[in-house]
Amino acid sequence: MKKIILFIFISFMLTACYDRIEIEDRSLVTSVAFDTDGSIYDLSFEIPYTTALSDPENASEDIEKLKHIDTASSCSLESAIEILNSRSPKNLYLGHTRSCIISENILKDPDSFSEVIDFLKNNRELDRRINIVTTAADTSSVLSSRTDNQPLFGVFLNNYYKNTHLTDTLSQTIPLDLHTLIYDLTDTDNAVIPAVYV
Repeated sequence: MKKIILFIFISFMLTACYDRIEIEDRSLVTSVAFDTDGSIYDLSFEIPYTTALSDPENASEDIEKLKHIDTASSCSLESAIEILNSRSPKNLYLGHTRSCIISENILKDPDSFSEVIDFLKNNRELDRRINIVTTAADTSSVLSSRTDNQPLFGVFLNNYYKNTHLTDTLSQTIPLDLHTLIYDLTDTDNAVIPAVYV
């Protein structure tokens, strides 16, 4: 009898994490972009094709083969997320997000800006160290851009701010992460957001 109880106890101990989602079952989002044209929000995600990026021969390939930009338009950010989730064959995961682009249209509208900040603050997957930038251009075109050595905008921006102290001091900008943005807005109601031009 003791052996049966011991066997049952050990079998329960060896079940591991039955509800975990494996990394190959997730779509890793490297950048998030917010835009608006008044009452409609445009939410864009930069999603790399991890198998294409892992092959060094693909480094010079066309940008469309290395990443996918998915955009959803809706009257709220929550419904835009639901639209993007329904389109994705895998679970969208924001835990690896490295940058966030907020359009100047959102910055000009206090209600839209407040909703974006609330979305960023309340999302448990997002790291508070993601870089925040703004742009006057279309946010999806910024995500679609490619530098010579990095096809992913989020990774490029993260690496730029990591390595900027090694380069010429004239080309430096002061990085702004989500934690600092929230602190500045709470403390002084002002923040300086770096701009990106394409």
